[in-house]
Amino acid sequence: MSRGPLDASSSAPVPVTLRVRAFPVILPKKLSASEPFPSRVILTDVAAGPDGRATSGVYIGDGPDLDEVGGRFLGPAAAEGFDPPGPGPLLSLDEFLDKRLWGPIYDARFGFVSFDQAAFFSSLAFKFRHEGRWAVIFTDLVDGRRLVDYYRSPIILDSLANGRVAVSFGPRKKPNPRDFIEGGRQYPGRFISLKNAASALCGEQVEDLQTACRLFDIAPPPPGPTRADTLPRRITALWELYRAVRAEAALWPGVAFDRLSGATAIVSGAYITARIPQPLLRDRHTMGVPRRAIGAGIEAASIGARTGTFIRRTDVPGLDLDITACYPVVASLAGTQDFLTHETRAHHLRAPRRLQTLTRRVAEAIGAGLLDHPEYWRELPFLCKVRPAGDVLTAHIDLFGSEATVTAPVVAGSKEFWTTGFDLAAAAIADLDRGGPGRSPQITEAWEFSFGHRLRRLRPVSFPGGFTWDPRRDQAYHSADGRTFGNLHLLLAAMRAEAKSDPTLTAAARIRRRGMLKVASVAGSFGMSAATTPTDDAKSGNKHRIITSDGVLTVSEGTLERPGPWAFPPAAALVEGAGRLMLALLMHEVRTRIGSFVQVDTDGGFVVATETGGEIAAEGLS
Repeated sequence: MSRGPLDASSSAPVPVTLRVRAFPVILPKKLSASEPFPSRVILTDVAAGPDGRATSGVYIGDGPDLDEVGGRFLGPAAAEGFDPPGPGPLLSLDEFLDKRLWGPIYDARFGFVSFDQAAFFSSLAFKFRHEGRWAVIFTDLVDGRRLVDYYRSPIILDSLANGRVAVSFGPRKKPNPRDFIEGGRQYPGRFISLKNAASALCGEQVEDLQTACRLFDIAPPPPGPTRADTLPRRITALWELYRAVRAEAALWPGVAFDRLSGATAIVSGAYITARIPQPLLRDRHTMGVPRRAIGAGIEAASIGARTGTFIRRTDVPGLDLDITACYPVVASLAGTQDFLTHETRAHHLRAPRRLQTLTRRVAEAIGAGLLDHPEYWRELPFLCKVRPAGDVLTAHIDLFGSEATVTAPVVAGSKEFWTTGFDLAAAAIADLDRGGPGRSPQITEAWEFSFGHRLRRLRPVSFPGGFTWDPRRDQAYHSADGRTFGNLHLLLAAMRAEAKSDPTLTAAARIRRRGMLKVASVAGSFGMSAATTPTDDAKSGNKHRIITSDGVLTVSEGTLERPGPWAFPPAAALVEGAGRLMLALLMHEVRTRIGSFVQVDTDGGFVVATETGGEIAAEGLS
């Protein structure tokens, strides 16, 4: 592969190593509608010393019959005789854990609310390890020593993505029948981190209580580190934030308050409400896609977004162009929602005649004009293994010791790899821009998809603002009033556009609504389709099975992962490829007008431009 846009002065090929992902064989966890979060909750906060251990804390109750519940407690780092300010009784740490955590949260099934679960529980722990997992262990003070109370469930902290932590009760010694819930599982408790929930509803990480309060139009507590004298004001702000976040979460269909770990919960809740079955858990009658097609999909989904830099270290005027709602739009053009709503079949193509048919379809789509005739996008959603011969393609590689996604001419003799029909079209457009006839790479193998009947039992889903997603309609459908859509991600993009000028939203509400909808629409378009997470017992070096384009392999490299609940790699690959094609079309439109890009990235770029047009003289710029 030559350096291409990385170094236009070099024509010598640069050897690189192709990087692709594999996909786990194990199935995703089955999702179901969650029970409502308890109406009775205990909210709490702590002041911690420099070592992170709590000196004191406060708690209050919320919900029926809990108006008078509130008080203070001492932390493990409290000084002898310390009496922190604030109302209510002062409890020892053991009394707090027993009477305000274990009893209400485990026995009475209350909900537990704090701003940052990991920081809160680690600040209280006398012991913080249990059978190789991070856990808060209950202890009893016996003869001046602390002994583990195995009859109380430890509080387990499991690390998730983006620094988040899942909190649950672990197994205890001699559980009684009431400890168990449906499915024979021991009751895990209902814990909510307002930091995670507020971040999900804002579309970006919210790091502190003050920022979260401002984003939800709540008077923030005093700034700076939490102190014992500021805890009463912090617990008031935390209570107001809890009520605001819970009320806003209730606006979104199917969203469980304690599962609100990211903006994608909005998409997942909509799928559950619409009765969309999880793709990898469907039977062969409705999802006839073999593992090798899944493997080809994850390898093509490994490529990532297109980027490029064409002018360096030169001052030029210009415009920053952005393709509005790029991924929701191309997902609709590619028709990938049909994977979720229709019977699906994958067809393996290897015969030269059938592969030539795919190549002709690419040429016909380019000839018709993909911007003028969007129906031709439906000719390109296939996975293909290509044999490059100088074609401009995007690939994920190891380059000079680092991992990168590069778009460049790939020299003849390079390794064949999986990509998409959209990338073939982008390669043909690049060939036209280089003065060629619009040639696309040779296809050596392909997977094509067909769709049968629409799945039964699908139902429409209502969203805030009078919007409705109806998966029973064609995904290109939208009503005359712009309120009902057949495609979920176009609906979310439309809601985001309306929020920009919605007079009913405060400035803070507008920021968080638009931020959340951006993440939900983009991640829902393709990110969720390729998502995997480490399993609970994942250990590097253990043998595990993975899916590749060549079939199932047993490997010991890497860590065992589990597919996300809505994972379906071919859909992710096709949307990513369609996004790269949309960017290629934008670049082509600028070039046909004798324009130049300084750089491009994912869904836009910086184009050299002035108000009056004309030629621009700049050093190093032709």
